Amino acid sequence: MPEAMTSAPAVVTKMAMDQLLMSPPSTALFFLVMRCWEGHPDDAIMHMRDKLWPTMRANYMLWPLAHMINFAFVPPAQRILYCNVLGVVWTVILSTIQNEEVLQPAKPSAGSSDQSDGSYGPGAVDKDGTISNADGCATSWAGGSTPMTSSAGMMHHAVVFAPGLEARRDTDGSDSSNTCQ
Repeated sequence: MPEAMTSAPAVVTKMAMDQLLMSPPSTALFFLVMRCWEGHPDDAIMHMRDKLWPTMRANYMLWPLAHMINFAFVPPAQRILYCNVLGVVWTVILSTIQNEEVLQPAKPSAGSSDQSDGSYGPGAVDKDGTISNADGCATSWAGGSTPMTSSAGMMHHAVVFAPGLEARRDTDGSDSSNTCQ
């Protein structure tokens, strides 16, 4: 370790050791243990694989810069407070990722009137921008509609308005949680 603990080589070394040696295994362990505690040890490894890389991307957006600020500028007496505040933010992010349902593209069912070319894109677009899909689910064209199957096997037509947000609408325009399943 370099002589000066706040020198650029020391700061980069500490940040790299944390992000390359500690973060990936501890994040993987988090998802494995949480899935087992939720009563699903049989799919804990698959769950961890689905969640690990999106979580690591979020991790790399927050922690490297946070650690560099911490190691270079935060006085040693305040470092625990600084990391605890960021830890609360990270816990919210981690909890959100843990509780997100993984959606996968659905295959059209037999007798479905989805496109015959094998694509799973949206159905016909009405003049008001509403998409009417083969199963009668209508969605706004704000982000497109794609048939998706959740990890529980339920069919959804997801419309993404912003990253991580979905909306579903009945054909009469009212919100519903079960029409598009």
